[in-house]
Amino acid sequence: MRKKIIYKLKQNRYFLTALLIALSLLEYSYYGMMSFGYEGAGNVLTLFLFTMASGLYGFLGIVFPMVAALPYATTYVREYKSGYLRCERIRKGQAHYIVGKLVASFFYGGFALAIPVGVYAIQLSLTRENTTPLLDENGNSFVSYLRDFALASPKGYMAMSVGIVFLCGAVFSVLALGISTWIKNEFLTIVLPFAMCILVAILSPVGWFNFLLLFCPSEYGLVQTWQLVVMGVALLMVGVLLFLFGVKCNEKE
Repeated sequence: MRKKIIYKLKQNRYFLTALLIALSLLEYSYYGMMSFGYEGAGNVLTLFLFTMASGLYGFLGIVFPMVAALPYATTYVREYKSGYLRCERIRKGQAHYIVGKLVASFFYGGFALAIPVGVYAIQLSLTRENTTPLLDENGNSFVSYLRDFALASPKGYMAMSVGIVFLCGAVFSVLALGISTWIKNEFLTIVLPFAMCILVAILSPVGWFNFLLLFCPSEYGLVQTWQLVVMGVALLMVGVLLFLFGVKCNEKE
């Protein structure tokens, strides 16, 4: 019982840490853009998307895989090394344990990103006003993904963006959980999905095949919804399969 209480406290601590990191990065980006005099600051939606993932200060748009992995993806490694894993499998059963870990990782990773981004969206909506239109005089805009929807309902678009961020965090958390069963190292569990994103973004010969777009699709103007779905589902399935086979292989040890 004592071990279980300590384990849960640590898990909640990691989740709160992830929330604070994400929100701090968003606030840093906001005040950085304001001090820089970003010309798009007059439109709330443009400012929201730009500070979330772009420019000199949008670090969350790069490090989000690590933030998503922090709350829960490393739990398997800790359970494996402490011996708590064997007790949990006996108590719950193998199938129940696997499903529970995958579902928990999905929601922890999703909320670790969606809650700070949602809070940030509400902050901007309450404290900023639109003084410039979404489109400039030439009809251009930073918003490229589903632009018609953004023009029709900016607040609805912000809500949709929070949902996209949730799914993005969920996918990378499950992917990191799957990786953890093979490397059994907490640090690498958090870092490897991030490193993979950077490598794909640099080396991919196809513009839309960029995992960073799962966080903010407007970073690449030509990306389509089906392309995001393909990348997201592929990464999610890789994470699930890695976890399933990893847990099975580790049973023999």
